[in-house]
Amino acid sequence: MVSSGTSSDSVQVNIDGGVYSFPACNAEREGSVEKIFVGNPKYGSERSFICEQGSWNAKSANDIECNQTDAKVGDICSIHYAGYLPLGGPIRLSCYVYTEKGWTYKGYDDWYDPAYAGTCEELLNAPKIETECTDGESAERTVDDKVYHYACSSGEWQIHDIERPVFADPAEMPTDSDATAE
Repeated sequence: MVSSGTSSDSVQVNIDGGVYSFPACNAEREGSVEKIFVGNPKYGSERSFICEQGSWNAKSANDIECNQTDAKVGDICSIHYAGYLPLGGPIRLSCYVYTEKGWTYKGYDDWYDPAYAGTCEELLNAPKIETECTDGESAERTVDDKVYHYACSSGEWQIHDIERPVFADPAEMPTDSDATAE
């Protein structure tokens, strides 16, 4: 975003003590979304704002990206969130499923290297923990060199993230031929 001072086509907005430039929120831009990095490089994050009735209002990515009027029970909403952009990541994938109660958070996955990017389908099909839980409990399952971390929320296990094996050199990554050579 380019800051243009007091131009009639931009406005200065104070967010958490910092001043950020937005295009003017007018009838032409009604409903448009702006994503900006707010804060300092170490503790900042990407935030979403929507132009509504003449002003920019902060909205969660869920409100903006999952807002489907024709959503059906079982629909999945995947939200990619960039954290600490100037430091190179991580990218967070947050997964929501539409239930009778609306969009329900089901878990997330973080990664720095796009080669290890996860999908909501992977998260939602992760191995389940079949026990009851108490809020605040955590657990993990290991399958195919991936460690699935869970946290208990509202008496239900929710996947927290996936820990993937880290290879120092791409040449060290196992291939299909490695599995058949043994």
